[in-house]
Amino acid sequence: MKKIVVTMLTIVVMITSSINTYAGEWKKDNIGWWYENDNGSYPTNSWQWIDGNNDGIAESYYFDGDGYLLTNTITPDGFQVNENGIWIINGLIQSKPVETESDVQIQVTEGDHNAIELSAGTYLVGEDLPAGQYVAINDGYCYVKIGADPNMNTLYASESTSYCIPFEVKNGDWIYSAKGMIYSIDDIKLDLSKSGMYVVGKHIKEGNYKLEARGRGYYCITRGMLGENNKIEKNDLFDSVAYVSLKNGQCILISRCSNNFMAP
Repeated sequence: MKKIVVTMLTIVVMITSSINTYAGEWKKDNIGWWYENDNGSYPTNSWQWIDGNNDGIAESYYFDGDGYLLTNTITPDGFQVNENGIWIINGLIQSKPVETESDVQIQVTEGDHNAIELSAGTYLVGEDLPAGQYVAINDGYCYVKIGADPNMNTLYASESTSYCIPFEVKNGDWIYSAKGMIYSIDDIKLDLSKSGMYVVGKHIKEGNYKLEARGRGYYCITRGMLGENNKIEKNDLFDSVAYVSLKNGQCILISRCSNNFMAP
């Protein structure tokens, strides 16, 4: 992973990209395969999108704690990879177009020093990204863990949703995002119609709302975003309609709901 470099005028955030846009190389020894990025680093305990055929289409691979490719198994975060180590769902290979290098290099002014965009992976707060508030986003599955060590042996908090997870971290924390891209919380506009976690006063206004279940709905209101203040204050499974009263600073996680956040 590349660290954030601060200059007098700009900050350049170079992503250890989940879309591999650099000239990396597959390597193999008597243990297995790994992928060496152009800067000599290699992914560990994380996913990486790699355009192995240089055809503009990347596939997603998972690498273990020693950097070796997992094949024909279930990854630690619950996904299936085939005999070539490629992420599959119901037997179908998951792929996406690669981005250009200019897409993953962000130029920001000194006054905008919190602008961050990082690929899914494991990061040390205070070294790989500043302490602060962020949101992980991945449409379909998003999973975030915060812990005291890179292997999450001491886990502070974790959450999974179908779309987004806001979180707050301090120096010394380790943050792990499975597939979800990490952004500065103020730089991204979220889609409130999706099943995810939202901050009251930032993503939605303080007030009273009605939620309609799609099948059997669920909501969970916490004291704050994922981190040290994510204590549950109220949650409920409901079959038709639920009413919630939200205050600034709280977070609400919703799942299997439609017409989210209507006036009661």
